[in-house]
Amino acid sequence: MRVIGVLLILFGVVLCLTIVGIGFGIILILVGGVLVAVGGRKKVVIHNVVTVSNILPEARAYQPEYQPQRREPVVETALAQIPPTPSLAAPTETYDKKKWQTLVRYDDDLRLAAAKVKVFGVAWEDELAEDYLKINDKTYLPKIVERILADATKPS
Repeated sequence: MRVIGVLLILFGVVLCLTIVGIGFGIILILVGGVLVAVGGRKKVVIHNVVTVSNILPEARAYQPEYQPQRREPVVETALAQIPPTPSLAAPTETYDKKKWQTLVRYDDDLRLAAAKVKVFGVAWEDELAEDYLKINDKTYLPKIVERILADATKPS
């Protein structure tokens, strides 16, 4: 229906370009507009299917219950793969410093995390930047900050 409506509108516009066909062209445009507005695809109705169990109530007591499997948290596994920084005395920049500065400038969460870590020294902020840019996922940011704060407050 919509295709026919569009064709009628186009044919009506062409007819309106001539003096003789203006009246008929306007009628075709109106009919085509109605067909485009009203005509549409058939809507599909999905009915819910209910499965009824034919197990007797007495037999249900012997059915084992579903227990989901426990999975290892992904955060701890990913953080375990990050090697610790061997020496913080001589900071080596193994990350893109301009990218990190831009991220800290425009991302509030990274700015707060960098401020928390920078209290203990610039080397710790460098470690945060390096670890975050390796993973590049904000869901790991709290764990990274937590580990860095634990390392920074650990007595030497």
